[in-house]
Amino acid sequence: MITPFLTKEKCLAEAKRHKSPSAFRAGASAAYQVADLNGWLGECFADMPDKKMPAGYWNKKRCRAVAQVCRSKSELKEKYAGAYAAINRYGWDLDIFPNLQG
Repeated sequence: MITPFLTKEKCLAEAKRHKSPSAFRAGASAAYQVADLNGWLGECFADMPDKKMPAGYWNKKRCRAVAQVCRSKSELKEKYAGAYAAINRYGWDLDIFPNLQG
């Protein structure tokens, strides 16, 4: 149920209490829904950092660096999904995973 007492100011204040759009959605679903229905999500997300990496960020050097701190491929996939996807996409798994177990 969407609560009618949530104003734009209250939604913006609630959004500031969260670090990411997904945290805002999970932690304050009513405020998120009201902001979405009224077109305020852009303003709500304005102060939140953009976690998406730029194109080409996951190069072989960066992928190797994060793979070295992980104990397994599954840990890498869980912690660094973008790096894991790049490794598979470009066929670097034999170079980067010589000693990692599945």
